[in-house]
Amino acid sequence: MTRPDLTFCHSTLDTERFRDRVEAAAAAGVTGLALDFGRHRAFRERGETDAEMLAACRANGVAVREVWSYYNVLQGADRARSDAALDRLLALADVFGARMIGAPSGFDGDVDEAAERLARSCDRAAASGARIGLEFVAFTTLRDLGTAWQVVAAADRRNLGIVLDCWHFFRGAPDLDLLARLPGELLEAVQINDGFFTPQVADPMEEVGRFRPEPGQGEFDLRGLLEIVHRIAPEVRFCVEVGSDDLKALPPKVAATRMAEACRAVISAARN
Repeated sequence: MTRPDLTFCHSTLDTERFRDRVEAAAAAGVTGLALDFGRHRAFRERGETDAEMLAACRANGVAVREVWSYYNVLQGADRARSDAALDRLLALADVFGARMIGAPSGFDGDVDEAAERLARSCDRAAASGARIGLEFVAFTTLRDLGTAWQVVAAADRRNLGIVLDCWHFFRGAPDLDLLARLPGELLEAVQINDGFFTPQVADPMEEVGRFRPEPGQGEFDLRGLLEIVHRIAPEVRFCVEVGSDDLKALPPKVAATRMAEACRAVISAARN
């Protein structure tokens, strides 16, 4: 069976230089990266140019596939400000040839209004050949798959899908039966990690950075989730979004390889 292809999420594997991150991904056999606006700016401020970053990608066979983060797309934020934020992300995506804009968002409670805002942003992205991936986040007002599904279905755009993070699925409103009914074409990407049902620290933002370990080190039924994913969307893209103190203490290439191998193992087990 073909080895699962992987993308490192934007918060996975922090390094001082973009080149170091690319080389660590390549050492782990990972061919894709996500890049967020803030980290890109930090790399530039430390002296790396876009041309140098692109050269590092080409030299290592790694592509930037996603750009993050388009916040609050579903909420009644200032439209001009929201458009400007999306335009910045689309420009960054164009530089690196990325196809997806990642959009974690809160939700004000009105599906039709949220869908209208999302559809408008999708149309704006489509003009640049980009897709939008809406991510539900367990500790926000868009905390579950069911609500994300309602909004995405109502928006009804071909360049739109749901990003499913395992941690947010299990710590939000876990419902594997609901996942099994999701039309596979609505699933944009699956972010793989493990975690714990009992909060490890008071701040969930701190927890996802420090206690979101690689598969096999937590309590989630990853195999059950991924077996369903394989049935409904066998061609879905898998992303590694792991964050733990133990991994951060390791050299980047060692940490990258450990994360990638753990994620491939659980994907392969589900496929079999």
